[in-house]
Amino acid sequence: MSSRLVVNSVRHTGASADALTLDSGGGVTIPTKKLICPGTIVQVVQTLKQDVFSMSGSQTYTAITGLSVSITPASASNKILIFGTIYNSQSQDDYANVFALYKAGSHLTAASGTGSGNRYGAAMKLRQDGSGNAKHLHHEYLDTAGGTSAITYQYYMAAEGQGYVGRTGDDGNSWYQARCPSMITAMEVAA
Repeated sequence: MSSRLVVNSVRHTGASADALTLDSGGGVTIPTKKLICPGTIVQVVQTLKQDVFSMSGSQTYTAITGLSVSITPASASNKILIFGTIYNSQSQDDYANVFALYKAGSHLTAASGTGSGNRYGAAMKLRQDGSGNAKHLHHEYLDTAGGTSAITYQYYMAAEGQGYVGRTGDDGNSWYQARCPSMITAMEVAA
């Protein structure tokens, strides 16, 4: 014997809004951030940086303007998966750019290698091999939200010589000296 429950919405007795809505074709609508299953992607936020950032010979980590993302977690126990891609170059051969991920203005050292002596703890590094070149560097890190207030993640850079994001070192006026974007993406994953 089979049974059937015929409804067009489902709501908890203490709730002020429906948890599920069913349409006449059998489709189910679940309100944003309300499907709680471990591993579910709750939200995705991305910042695309299309302009150029440059810095001159500073071995102090400096924020890369426009390469940050802010996310407001639905739950403090959820995870935040950060993906970063940085298109960068140096003005001279054998010069370096070094990058770190910051959370709320502080170096997220867990997302970097362990520094030792004068060697920086970094998330990514470029060693230039021709001023007409640039490289895409990729980084990812799984963080714990730790709260439900907005969190800002941002990439910082230290450079030997003249370092660039978004262009080649010599920025020659040719089609193949392309300017490419950099990006940072934050995905909230239900715990």
